[in-house]
Amino acid sequence: HYSMEKYQEAQIETEQTLDLQNKIYGHRNIPVAKSFNLKGNIFEKLSETEKSKQYLDSALVIYTSIVNDKDHPLYGKLFNDIGIVEQKKEVISSSIDSYAESLRIFEKLYGSIHPDISVGYTNVASLYRDIKSYPKAFKNIQKAMMANCINFTDTSIFVNPESNIALSDFLLLKTSVLKCKTLQEWGDSLNKKGDENQSLKYYKAAIDNYFFCLKIINRLRNSYVSEESKIYLTEKVAFIYEDGISICRLINKKTND
Repeated sequence: HYSMEKYQEAQIETEQTLDLQNKIYGHRNIPVAKSFNLKGNIFEKLSETEKSKQYLDSALVIYTSIVNDKDHPLYGKLFNDIGIVEQKKEVISSSIDSYAESLRIFEKLYGSIHPDISVGYTNVASLYRDIKSYPKAFKNIQKAMMANCINFTDTSIFVNPESNIALSDFLLLKTSVLKCKTLQEWGDSLNKKGDENQSLKYYKAAIDNYFFCLKIINRLRNSYVSEESKIYLTEKVAFIYEDGISICRLINKKTND
């Protein structure tokens, strides 16, 4: 249910699982901690950040008491999830610290290239976009792409990897959409300052990235077999087409092109 975004059903299912786990294992064990982590994720998706943080903190208490290896991937995932909730709660410094700890663990475990590392840098970039620190957002977007795409090392925000070398197409799409939005917002910021030439440069880069997103979407669509899966994908990515059309109109208004 969680992966299908049916969060109310997932909440009920996880509560039932927790009841069973408590009867079988007791209150302090890894299965229970994982369920607490999942409940925290569910409440985050439901925008109930206080409840989310409570469950994530409960998971951390259990891990701390029984998982001695502080570089265990369970800690890496949990700190990333805590960072997401802290970001939503606008506790920026704590969120940055949580993301940093998650990335430290995953980079120690996996090196520089792994989807979990790409997720972390995408989240950090999202945080910096939220606080309008666009240069830092761009830096972390490129790091996210490097962590997801083998042999891609370009730090320029105007350069994308080949769309067929990603470890995870879904993750590359998520990072690329974030890149589009960040480029457009930076263009808006420059436009407000009266720097129309530079703002147009970033608007056009955003358009290039929307086309890059379409390549990834086509790869995903072609990998699906059932019509139901293809329809679901179309529904999930419809906003990308809408946003791309919106910025095309903005550029047309500025350039008559």
